[in-house]
Amino acid sequence: FFDFEHYDTFQRHSQYCSTTVMLITMSVYIFIICYLKALLQSTAHRTIPHGVLSTTVSLLILC
Repeated sequence: FFDFEHYDTFQRHSQYCSTTVMLITMSVYIFIICYLKALLQSTAHRTIPHGVLSTTVSLLILC
């Protein structure tokens, strides 16, 4: 016997979860892009510290 009503609720819940994860991922990407843009603009005045650059790269790899 399969509980269809329970399954439907579970499906809806997992759909909601994946949407939330997607939104969080998108905002993280937007933040990284803005951060990189700011870094690139600041390079016109000075060089980027090597540590900041490697941290950003590792963040991108993790995401």
